[in-house]
Amino acid sequence: MRSFPRTASRRLRMGAVTAASALLLGALTMPVVAPLSARADDLKDKQRSVKRQIGAAQDHLEESSARARRTAARLETARAELATARDALGVARARVQAARLKDRLMQARLDAAVARLTQAKVRRYDRSAGRDRQAAGRRHDGDLDLRVRRPQAGRPGRPAARRSAADPNPAGQANERDGGGPDPGLRRAARRRGAAAGAPRAGARGQANRGRPAQDAADQLAETQQLEQQAETAAASYAASVAERQSALGAARKAKAADLRKLRALKAEEDRIAAMLRRRAQQQHTQQQPTGPSGGYLSFPANGPVTSPYGYRIHPIYGYYGLHDGTDFGAACGSPLYAAADGTVIQSYWSSIYGNRLIVDFGVVKGVSLAAIYNHATRYTVGVGSHVSRGQVIGYVGSTGWSTGCHLHFTVMVNGHTVDPMTWL
Repeated sequence: MRSFPRTASRRLRMGAVTAASALLLGALTMPVVAPLSARADDLKDKQRSVKRQIGAAQDHLEESSARARRTAARLETARAELATARDALGVARARVQAARLKDRLMQARLDAAVARLTQAKVRRYDRSAGRDRQAAGRRHDGDLDLRVRRPQAGRPGRPAARRSAADPNPAGQANERDGGGPDPGLRRAARRRGAAAGAPRAGARGQANRGRPAQDAADQLAETQQLEQQAETAAASYAASVAERQSALGAARKAKAADLRKLRALKAEEDRIAAMLRRRAQQQHTQQQPTGPSGGYLSFPANGPVTSPYGYRIHPIYGYYGLHDGTDFGAACGSPLYAAADGTVIQSYWSSIYGNRLIVDFGVVKGVSLAAIYNHATRYTVGVGSHVSRGQVIGYVGSTGWSTGCHLHFTVMVNGHTVDPMTWL
């Protein structure tokens, strides 16, 4: 049986956290006169106690329906996937932003390269036009010189004629007079040949230099488009994760609401059982507390370790701070259940939460009315009205009702109220 508080689960959780915080704060604010080692040991003990309570709360997971457990697991998975999708979307968007910045840089480089190419073409055109004008001017000067010199060279008795007759190389002397070097026309022809020879190499380099920024810009554009596609895929994944989380959350809420309705019905059933046992105690005139030690009177009802003790804990799915009103024994499926003492079976029925239940009344023991409830069995071998003896096999361990695996949830009732079974075993 369980005890379900009437207050809101959030308030109860906050109260539990506040109590734990106050416990740790009290340990930290002990008087300074206490030895440091003693305070540290006391704090460690309290920390271990809190950890045990947290572990017990996690072990309490079986006390929820299979539907609620599935939807809770689905919701946790959806939350994890949503977080992953959110991170992936953030990374994808950051990469797209960086790629767009780089794309603008590549475009700027390409624009600059186009501008430089245009300027180079203009300068080349200007130089070519200037050379053509200069060559035309030299040709005009040469023609004029020829026209002036030709009549003088044909007159007899002139100094030029005499020099021509005496000098075997008059052309060379004339060239030296013009400038002391080769003919300017020859120099211009040599320069044109050299420019023609070097033009293919310069043109190839220019073409390569012009093509590199354009290729870089094209590559960067392709990479940006690919990253944008990845970002769109990440955004779609994120949207799907959001939708799945919303769907899982809705399913979990419905499952939780259905379970809470069953728990309220169970509360009424537990009140009925407690009232019945109290009436039996009144009929037996046993209202006093146990006289003397009670431990060891009941035999262990199953062969298995204790997997979840009696006590209060926070339910991992529903969040309320409630009482786990029995001790769980992790016995193997199909292993026998034993009568803890001589008694009479007073009820046996099916519960959607506890599965197969069996209530055995042990009568008056140490001045109190003592009874036990067996839960989650696969089946029982005794029925209502059967008298059982200590150690007798009365059923077999199962996993019926709200259970994550085969175990026995063993509850001990004293005068209609639950107590820690370990105080009687």
